[in-house]
Amino acid sequence: MARRYIYQAMCIGISTLGVSACSNHHDFPDLKAYSDKVMQDTKATNIQALPEIKLYQMPKVDIEGLRNPFETPLQLKAKQSAEKNTSSSQYKPDLSRVKKALEKVPLANLDFVGVIHQDGQLWAIITNNNTGEVFTVKVGEYLGENYGRVQKITDNAIQIDERVQDAKGNWSKKLTVLPLHLHKEDEDEKESP
Repeated sequence: MARRYIYQAMCIGISTLGVSACSNHHDFPDLKAYSDKVMQDTKATNIQALPEIKLYQMPKVDIEGLRNPFETPLQLKAKQSAEKNTSSSQYKPDLSRVKKALEKVPLANLDFVGVIHQDGQLWAIITNNNTGEVFTVKVGEYLGENYGRVQKITDNAIQIDERVQDAKGNWSKKLTVLPLHLHKEDEDEKESP
């Protein structure tokens, strides 16, 4: 029992000491004098202003056409095959259209040899390497075996939109450029001063 009283007395004593330590009765004159001296001895310097913070401009992100990261590979594969079938039919050429002479010749056998400017329209001059025949085509006309349609004519090249079918029967778009072909005589003329 005596121990119990000793223990209680110690707890009360420690509590009283803790409360008195936190009280405002002590001024600590030596600490106050030291801090005043340090404040007087320390020279104030001009602190530079913080640099201006530039706000980051978030770029606009177009998420149209991006893959959904939460789709499973099976869902993604099904979606891609559906899109492929849609795009395949989108690029399918008009098979019922009657082909002209230039559409029966592979592009490898055709040379773009010049242009004619007539009434504000550009015509391309095409030669068939096998037969030597000369043809003229304008934008929108067809040439080559792959349902190629002339998209653009410049002085240096012809841009052709071809339609190609793969082994599975799907159609795709292929852009081909037929560059201006210079004959040997033309090249010699350009090289000589």
